[in-house]
Amino acid sequence: MMEKAIKICSRMVRRYFYDSVTRSAAELAFFLFFSLFPLVILANTIISRFNVDIIYILQRFEGVLPGEVIGIVVDYLVYIGEIDAPYIFFVGLFMTLYALTRALDSLLTSVRQAYAIRKAGIINYVTAAVFSAVFLLSVFALCLLVWGGELVIEMLQGYLYIPESISALLRLLKFVLLPTYIFLMLGGFYYLVPSGRYSFSKALPGAVFSGLGITVVTGIFSYYVSHISNYSLIYGSLTAIMVLMVWLQLVATMLIMGGELNGILIEIKREERHSKEK
Repeated sequence: MMEKAIKICSRMVRRYFYDSVTRSAAELAFFLFFSLFPLVILANTIISRFNVDIIYILQRFEGVLPGEVIGIVVDYLVYIGEIDAPYIFFVGLFMTLYALTRALDSLLTSVRQAYAIRKAGIINYVTAAVFSAVFLLSVFALCLLVWGGELVIEMLQGYLYIPESISALLRLLKFVLLPTYIFLMLGGFYYLVPSGRYSFSKALPGAVFSGLGITVVTGIFSYYVSHISNYSLIYGSLTAIMVLMVWLQLVATMLIMGGELNGILIEIKREERHSKEK
């Protein structure tokens, strides 16, 4: 078991350099960056129709996302709040789908390389577009279910007696649903990349690795930025942007390395099967 773990780790390191993960992660982070702001426009347009302050919802992400990331999104919300354009929803929707499709197309290319599968061209792009639409719909459904439930409870408490157990159950549901959602989305993505050539169970190790990896690097990076780093001395007013880009680079790296892990495990399994046949 220890020998196998060492083999996996050594191949992960080798693939990180051989497959140019740093370059691929930088490309993915770039497209994720440009998908973030249209997504904020879209979310703000939808949520504001329910007379709910999106900044209130963003505060719920404290401890999950770096404070600087939340800060830059809040500043952007203040900016777009001053724009009164009837077509802004459609602009946000189009730009979000376009940027997310480009981001997922980049990730698909990197993970296909990890699986040693030739790029599928237009099929790659169509898959990314469909997955982007599913991702958007599922994110809004999840937010409506989790944070919408909390808002309804808070409003009803002004008129009815709501047992504390109901609020506690909703908070517990949030901590269960969010990791489960991330795990299923990642697992589904890693399963779809090779076009169903491998079973869903083959996609699970990468999904677990990416999910845990994103959680760990986000926590460590948030602590580093808050207590150790001197980004503000170097970048001044651009500090928040630089923090956001570095965080997206780390997230992109974890997403790609999850695919690399699945590719390595499939490769080792194939080698073991061939050795037994000999």
